[in-house]
Amino acid sequence: MTNTTKSIISKYLTQFRICASVKLTLLLLCIIFLGDNNLKSQNYAVKPTYDKILYGSLITMSATELWLTNKLNATPHHWTVNPIDKLAVNQLNTNLAHTADATAGATMLLSSALTLALPQNERWGYINNLAQNIWITGNTVQLVKILVQRSRPYTNAAGYQFTGKKDDNYSFFSGHSAITAAAATTALMYALRNNQTNTVKYLAYGAGVASLATATLRIFAGKHYPSDVLTGLLVGTGISIFNTQMHYVR
Repeated sequence: MTNTTKSIISKYLTQFRICASVKLTLLLLCIIFLGDNNLKSQNYAVKPTYDKILYGSLITMSATELWLTNKLNATPHHWTVNPIDKLAVNQLNTNLAHTADATAGATMLLSSALTLALPQNERWGYINNLAQNIWITGNTVQLVKILVQRSRPYTNAAGYQFTGKKDDNYSFFSGHSAITAAAATTALMYALRNNQTNTVKYLAYGAGVASLATATLRIFAGKHYPSDVLTGLLVGTGISIFNTQMHYVR
């Protein structure tokens, strides 16, 4: 990728409007949490043709990203920090980073446990949807990180010396936030339908809370700027809504 292309991408993303991101995120969350009669009556199922094409595309994209990652020039790329990103913590807190990993794990565990609480005829469809939403989101996160190469907040700490670790310039956008949001959103879309048990709902709500906790902790751990996290929540939520709706059957 040429320096000119990187400059154009970076300039565009640097001008990213946080207010717009917040509004869109809140809108998507309202759709999920509040829902309406259409959401409550949704039925989702495996669609063989669509799923085969999707999985094939995901495998290809994953292989391409692996190749691109190995070719990455691990030089930190600093952005102009906008006002809201000045709230970032410019110091690495490994304890909070590990706690964020734990809450992310809890999100995945609760979302996965939902499988056993669902009616048996819905389980495979849910597993299929959950896997796809997480995989699509993960691929999207990795591709954007490779293209943008934004340095993490803790690299701004006084006396910090770049070690050459590729993860140091993988800040935008937050993979933890995006992937946990994708998992929690999928769980919530299944849980907020009619005739679901309280167990299903509680597991989905728990996944949602754990996802938001993960996003918050990533900021306080010095791993991400607020815009990284907000974008992650937006992307993870949006992808899950779109792809789950692609499996809607009347």
